Amino acid sequence: MNKNAGYLIRLGLLSLVAVIGFDLFLHAGILSPLYKDPGTFLLPPETAFRLIPLGYLSFALLIVLLEWIIVKLGVIGFKAGLKYGLLLGFLVWASLCLGLASIVAAPYGLLVGWTVGQAVELGLAGAIIGAGLAVKSLKEIGLRVLAIFVGCVILSVILQNILDGRVTHHEKAPFVVVLGIAQDGGVPQAGTKEHQGWAFDTQRRRVACLGLVDPVSGQRWMFDATPDFPEQLHMLDEIVPVEGKPGLSGIFLTHAHIGHYTGLMFLGYESLGAKEVSVYAMPRMRRYLGSNGPWDQLVRYRNIALKPLENGVPVPLNERLSVTPFLVPHRQEYTEVIGFRIDGPGRSVLFIPDIDSWEEWDEAGTRIEDMIASVDVAFLDGTFYSGDEMPGRDLSGIPHPFITHSMNRFDALPLPEKAKVRFIHLNHTNPALWPESEARSTIERHGFEVADEGERVSL
Repeated sequence: MNKNAGYLIRLGLLSLVAVIGFDLFLHAGILSPLYKDPGTFLLPPETAFRLIPLGYLSFALLIVLLEWIIVKLGVIGFKAGLKYGLLLGFLVWASLCLGLASIVAAPYGLLVGWTVGQAVELGLAGAIIGAGLAVKSLKEIGLRVLAIFVGCVILSVILQNILDGRVTHHEKAPFVVVLGIAQDGGVPQAGTKEHQGWAFDTQRRRVACLGLVDPVSGQRWMFDATPDFPEQLHMLDEIVPVEGKPGLSGIFLTHAHIGHYTGLMFLGYESLGAKEVSVYAMPRMRRYLGSNGPWDQLVRYRNIALKPLENGVPVPLNERLSVTPFLVPHRQEYTEVIGFRIDGPGRSVLFIPDIDSWEEWDEAGTRIEDMIASVDVAFLDGTFYSGDEMPGRDLSGIPHPFITHSMNRFDALPLPEKAKVRFIHLNHTNPALWPESEARSTIERHGFEVADEGERVSL
């Protein structure tokens, strides 16, 4: 079994080629639909594609370790090499995935799949190394590796074509897109003279708003009409261009605080001059809009058409989508305050930008934990991170659940449940607005997330 360094290097490279071929078959073929909707745990497809060389470098390092172990132990032959490769692959990837399961919200099925797939890949490498150590020439093994590689590429292409229909269907799935994450006043807020957001768009955050898109029907809806309505409508136009202006099938309003309905003014005679855009609102909200200027002018000029909402009654939007409003406890100076559940053909989203406290909702008979359990993603009120972020001001007069309180309350939830939570409607004083902050790090370390402008949730 005395093989020189050159022979061992060539043998290791052959093993690497075979592993790359099988990895291509596994990820570009069998698992390719997974990467069309990476969720929040995986990198976006275009980023992951650019980083593929790093993954192959990790394979190379593992193959170096495997070859060193096999040579040191004197393992010779295809079967013996296969056994040691499978064993090393299982131990390495099982330990890695167990570690990941303890700190991130990766789906357990994905972690099990990685463990099995990578164990098979190292088993293949071990078999090639063991077989190579049993012969004097690598010519025949090289031809077999080439056949494996070409075969895996062909199978990947075939599988992608077979799965193409499913992927195309998935790409046409309706989705929610985050159009803003800030509290009513936006970021920067009026009067914050030194804020970097006045000079740098990257330091701006638009007022909390969701868009809902059905690529099949071409319909689009917005949840709340904010002071940033023009920009948010433009964001929708860039994501899913449509004919006509504003190209909205409807706007759902949560309540009559300034950040949630005043964007309706841009539909009016002095601006867009829209024609009967459906505005869905609860009874008091409809009366408020219909009997107070300037909003009643929108109704009289038929810029908007008020549509009724009822607590707990689903509103079908088309055969694939529905929206259900529900009352939440919050300041009701003019109108009811509601949240929304958005249901698609496969997944659902919760949107509660404003609420006084989870405990008040408990008293009304609704537990937020039950609501989270019933959906796939929950955008929840994260107005203030903690009670000390506005020195000199009593925040009890502006009731919202602090993010720190919500994290404590949800601490007993399983990681997959925590991973559903996206805090939204963040005040301009909230340090969690900024990805590099300690507050954001704490939120993510506890298994939660902050909503991100442009983030999409497939339904």
